[in-house]
Amino acid sequence: MAESPRNRALSDLDELRAAIAVGVGERPARRYEPPGRTTERSRLSFMSASEAYTVRGERFAPFGRRVLGAVLDLLAVALIWFMGFAGVAALAVPIYVALPDGSPTYLAPVFFAFIASIPFWTLWVFNSQGWSPAGKLTRLRAVDEFGAPPGARVGLVRTLAMIPSILPLGLGFWAAAWDDEGQTWHDRIAGTRVIELLR
Repeated sequence: MAESPRNRALSDLDELRAAIAVGVGERPARRYEPPGRTTERSRLSFMSASEAYTVRGERFAPFGRRVLGAVLDLLAVALIWFMGFAGVAALAVPIYVALPDGSPTYLAPVFFAFIASIPFWTLWVFNSQGWSPAGKLTRLRAVDEFGAPPGARVGLVRTLAMIPSILPLGLGFWAAAWDDEGQTWHDRIAGTRVIELLR
């Protein structure tokens, strides 16, 4: 006796549910796919620099290019800080001028704290998305171990980890010069790597 279409459909549905239950057929998470990248061996940590160069159209960023990117990033952060300072001053000065004599000035420390924190927020944004204005120019990207953008949490860890990288005379940054994958201390702490996208 032939199986009815309804029973066949129910049987197919049961098979599909069973397959999903054991992890077959689940849609994989979407990964960052820069130009020329293949899906084979997606973890950067499994690849040497030469393999990354030939297989994926990208490679671990050379130290010289990272230095160039860092200098350009420093200039970008300084420009953003200056613009933030100018913007806050443009708002604050007229307010204080308009206040009568003897008015409390407790907002002044808040303004100064905000101005001082602008570089931190800027770097957090850069580290979270994995690129900066300098990264666009130099084709550098910060990625997690799967090649995806770091995201807000990893970006925050990487930003905070820059403090121990820079304190001992910038030794944590110079570590990228002798590391096989070009990792700085803050890269190691956050589990990130900086790659160069090849044209």
